This record gives sequence, C-alpha cells and structure tokens, in this order.
Amino acid sequence: MFSIPTIIAGFITDNDIGHMSNIWPIHLTHGAVQIIVVILFLLLWCIRYKKHEYYKTHSRVFLAINFFILLLLMYGANLGAYLAGRLS
Repeated sequence: MFSIPTIIAGFITDNDIGHMSNIWPIHLTHGAVQIIVVILFLLLWCIRYKKHEYYKTHSRVFLAINFFILLLLMYGANLGAYLAGRLS
C-alpha cells in the first residue's frame, strides 16, 4: 500500500531529473529496472495462484527465478542510490 506513493514520487523525481525520458539502455535506468522487477514478481504471483500444481512440481525452478529477480531488485535499488548521488 505504501508503494503507490513511492512509485508516484519516483515518477515525479525521474521526470525532474530526466531519467525516464530516455530509458535506453534499460539496465542503467533505476525506474525501468524497478518497473521490470514489479512486472516479473506479478507474473510469478499469477503463475503461482493460477497454476498451483505446476508451481508445486517446479518449486525449485521458481525459487531460483525469485532469487534472480530479487538480485535484480537489489541492483535497481543500488542504481537508484548511485543516480541520486548517495554512492560514489
């Protein structure tokens, strides 16, 4: 629930700085990476609840995919801190 104001504030900040006007390459734009992470997590959540048996039989694969997306989330957070000048 608190993520919605955060997303809105992020869009406003990215609009002021100019990061979202040019999202290519995607892996260098904090907002684009975070949006991709949210989409991937939502996709896995839908798969988990719509195809529950498939999820149960391939739980290790889904665990590995979740771990990869979590790493991508951490990368995006660090990229945001770097773009904000909090990291050198």
